[in-house]
Amino acid sequence: MPKKPTPIELLFLGSGNAFAPGRAYGSFLVDGRILFEATPTTLPFLREMGKPLEEIQFIFISHFHGDHFFGLPFIFLDHYFIVKREKPLMIIGPKGLKKLTHTLIDLAFPDTRKRYARNFPVEFLEVSPGKEYTLRGITFKALKMSHGKIPSLGFSLAYKHKRLAYCGDTGPCPALTELLHDANIAVIEMTSIDDHYPYHLNQKNILEIRRQLPSKTPLILTHLPDLNRRQTKALTQNPYGVLLPARDKQRYQFDL
Repeated sequence: MPKKPTPIELLFLGSGNAFAPGRAYGSFLVDGRILFEATPTTLPFLREMGKPLEEIQFIFISHFHGDHFFGLPFIFLDHYFIVKREKPLMIIGPKGLKKLTHTLIDLAFPDTRKRYARNFPVEFLEVSPGKEYTLRGITFKALKMSHGKIPSLGFSLAYKHKRLAYCGDTGPCPALTELLHDANIAVIEMTSIDDHYPYHLNQKNILEIRRQLPSKTPLILTHLPDLNRRQTKALTQNPYGVLLPARDKQRYQFDL
């Protein structure tokens, strides 16, 4: 008898890029335990949506731009003074993650980390592109994306016998194709409609990606600009397959 599919829930705590009016910065939570990006708006949205901070076991950081990374001091502060955590939080990201995180926290709240760090068990994993990691029941690989001079990673996560891909910020590149080719669910950025930024994706790029992948593979768009009805329709009613422009506080559940 075939096994019943195990649902996977994605909750978008924000869906916008650094300059998008009317959207929070892009961040999403998988089954309440895996967080992708710690943005400046992540913690307030977690509280508003009733998601306990202490149940998050992993935080994946794709790169060190402020709209992806600058929420960490507030998560640390919450654990120092409010939310007790029994098991360590694992924070995963590019080389330099631990040092830059400590620098950011010390800049935001001087001397606080040194005095209260004992209140918050936390571990850092600085990953190398192309290497596969297994820890605490999840397996993932990081790939180097194309985002200018700043190190930026996409993540391919083996989870519940499926594969979830998240590209972070990137322009078109061979590593993005590799990241997406075997994904069962993919979360990809679309920073603009018509602008041609060298290190981001636009609507034309997204439609080409959609054309190349299996039509039933859900592609969820994040890091979005403000979309009008016509632009949303062009994405969702494209001839190539499922495209889902995320919104703030939106939940998706997949039974794959």
